[in-house]
Amino acid sequence: MLSQKTRLSYSLNYEEFWLVFVSSSLFIIYCLVFELTKLSPLASSSIGDILYSGIISFGIASFASLAVLVLTTIASTEKKLLGVIQWLPKAMSFAIVFVSSMVVIENFSYNMFGIGLKSGEEVWLKVLTVVLCSFIAIAVFPMVSSLASRAAHLGVVTLVIAVGLIVPLVAHQASNVDPALSPSKDATPINVLVLSSDGINASQMGVYGYRSDTTPFLTKHRSEFSVYQNAYTNNGNTTGSIVALLNGISPVTTGVVYPPDVLPEEYARKTLPYLLGKVGFYRVNLAVPHFADAEDQNLSNAFEENNGSNQLFVNLVNSVLGDGVQSWFISHSLDNAIQLLKDAFFVEEYQNPMAQIEGRGDTLTDEKRLQSVLDTIATRKLFFINTHFMNTHGPMFSPKHRVASAGKTQEIPFQAEFYDDAIRDFDSTIERIYLELTDRNILEHTIVIVTSDHGQQYNPRRRVPLLIRFPNKKHVGDEFGTAERIDIAPTILASMGYQKPIWMEGADLTDPTTFNARKIVLAPSVSQSEHTEDGWVRANSLPDSVGRNYVTGLVCNRYVVFGAQKSLGARMGILKNPRPACTISEQEADELVSAALRRALARGKNRIDVRW
Repeated sequence: MLSQKTRLSYSLNYEEFWLVFVSSSLFIIYCLVFELTKLSPLASSSIGDILYSGIISFGIASFASLAVLVLTTIASTEKKLLGVIQWLPKAMSFAIVFVSSMVVIENFSYNMFGIGLKSGEEVWLKVLTVVLCSFIAIAVFPMVSSLASRAAHLGVVTLVIAVGLIVPLVAHQASNVDPALSPSKDATPINVLVLSSDGINASQMGVYGYRSDTTPFLTKHRSEFSVYQNAYTNNGNTTGSIVALLNGISPVTTGVVYPPDVLPEEYARKTLPYLLGKVGFYRVNLAVPHFADAEDQNLSNAFEENNGSNQLFVNLVNSVLGDGVQSWFISHSLDNAIQLLKDAFFVEEYQNPMAQIEGRGDTLTDEKRLQSVLDTIATRKLFFINTHFMNTHGPMFSPKHRVASAGKTQEIPFQAEFYDDAIRDFDSTIERIYLELTDRNILEHTIVIVTSDHGQQYNPRRRVPLLIRFPNKKHVGDEFGTAERIDIAPTILASMGYQKPIWMEGADLTDPTTFNARKIVLAPSVSQSEHTEDGWVRANSLPDSVGRNYVTGLVCNRYVVFGAQKSLGARMGILKNPRPACTISEQEADELVSAALRRALARGKNRIDVRW
């Protein structure tokens, strides 16, 4: 039996538990309220999902607090550790209050005055933030300590509360169906490299017959590629377009069109990179934080690297907590706090989504994207890289190769000469990567896809480039049938000998039966957007008659628009396409697209909220 002295030495100081739990609860409550009072994935969730997110969050706080209590209790028997350990609960509690203060101040200052760590890099701003947060933490901590002291009188009830909060966390079982690949007998994994650049019209690329050869490299190597002459986007905005490429599913089905849309739990793991990860691929996403981001769009366990960030922690959270909004809320809240801390203490600048687009500040520039591609090629034996370059985005351009724009100054947005030279820069980037693959003798072990997310200025009616170089030039030449970006994922799988999962809606572009003459492409676009501290998001206030998104349907030589505001122009029209897959009447187009859209909306439960 233990002596009385030994038993007493293990007495529990419940105040240590409550110190950490109360401060953590303040952080959780603020984050919940903040996300619920703005346009966010949490605010768009059901009451049940919101409550569950809160319960899981408090469960994690309880687990951490109980761990601190056990650690300090055990360590208190060691005199050498006692002096240090007894400060652990207070230090943790103070640190959490400090971080909570920083999150509150950042949100307030940015929303009210447009100033914050996310938007500024000035030293004085960082110093001021740290000083102000320190004062607030010093002022608030005694109140937290007082609450903890009172709660400590609950005694053993503390353990009952702690265990009660932890039970849902431990009992949680991820409800996701774990997708897997179905290989044929001769399935052979090969490297996959997606090279995309923002807002490129195929009609303004030399390889597609443009009057100026804006793509000298691609034009020279055209005979090595399958060139899809009638390729269109599945989404008028970058977010939904890139997600559609990565999962082969229409945004009409998943509901992901524009921030803050996220993949529902049932679709979070139904992605090409997730499947490839199961067979040993190293996966990298080099796109745009917020707008095309695995975390922000809830592509669960899809990448090892995501827009410059290691995904180990986020993937662990998803593996433990599942793929629902609770995982998004927890990882998003913690990641935001960590990034603010890094910024304030001069470790790393907070990545501003708008700076990414405008190419200013210490952001993931096209040069960094290119270098990351080259580094991955050099260090990984089997890789999947999704790259989305931004220098062609506009409205202003800073091309390196000044050919059409030589000696000129850009005077108007999207000035043609500068846009042409920005495309020429993209072509040069493709050449650099092609040469790297060749030098390392893996070009014929890599499938290379060249494409764009949408036409210039988010226009889904313009053809986008789609060129695919299959290993050993297996499929080459022009294809005039209608192709769409959701066809890319099934095509990649087919080229390796894997069967297309039943949930992928795209088709294999190497299969001649894919090109139905009257193939219909549906491309949602956001109805209206507004700028927030997180970047551009869907507008919170819209007329009752206007849904969150509208849809452009394309078939043969025509387009039909559904649910758009009148200011966007004509509801129907003829596509600017020199050689469409087929030619039909306006009435036929309306009937075909209307029927297809109704079926798609029914299948997707009208997640995109189109009204017409």
